[in-house]
Amino acid sequence: GLSAMLENTPERTADDLAYLRRAVAAAPNSAPVWGSLAISYVPTLGWTTSPQRATVADRARDAAAHAQAIDPRES
Repeated sequence: GLSAMLENTPERTADDLAYLRRAVAAAPNSAPVWGSLAISYVPTLGWTTSPQRATVADRARDAAAHAQAIDPRES
């Protein structure tokens, strides 16, 4: 998933998010997976429309909070 994000295109980042959503479903107690999901939302803010930016930012914060709740050392 993260390799798709590094290409920094809307299509590949959408693929990345889909992979990571499946990964958190498969490993819901993995702080690194939740942290990766949080990080993967960030590039989408560059091409997300204004009305949707708050939702995307909330999803990123929620995923990061979930990662830290599992493991406070997850950055």
